[in-house]
Amino acid sequence: MRARAKEAGIAVPEFVHVLNYDNLREFMNRVPAPWLLKPRSQASGIGMKKIHDPAELWPCLDQLGDNQSNYLLEQFIPGSVYHVDSVASERDMVFRGSPRLWRPSSGDLAPRRRFHYSHSSARFAGS
Repeated sequence: MRARAKEAGIAVPEFVHVLNYDNLREFMNRVPAPWLLKPRSQASGIGMKKIHDPAELWPCLDQLGDNQSNYLLEQFIPGSVYHVDSVASERDMVFRGSPRLWRPSSGDLAPRRRFHYSHSSARFAGS
């Protein structure tokens, strides 16, 4: 979703998939620390780790082993983090929610949620 958001002109933090160590080194040289090591498939910030320098990243990746390709490294931007959920049926949005996630200032990032869910009869545009 982040790649599609970026293509659509929505501001997203810089990121790189944890697939190629040369790409990771280039990213860390180009994008100032800190960064977030984030799982690509978990929800609510589960498993995120704040990384302050390159030397801190490599042991984390070693710990992840073969699972490291399921992560990405993302530019850390201070502020609130929101996640948007929705369910559509027959082109109608029947459920939407946008929980706000908070993060502690350092270390492992444990989510705390503030939920804003609602039922909606909004109709999707398009064909």
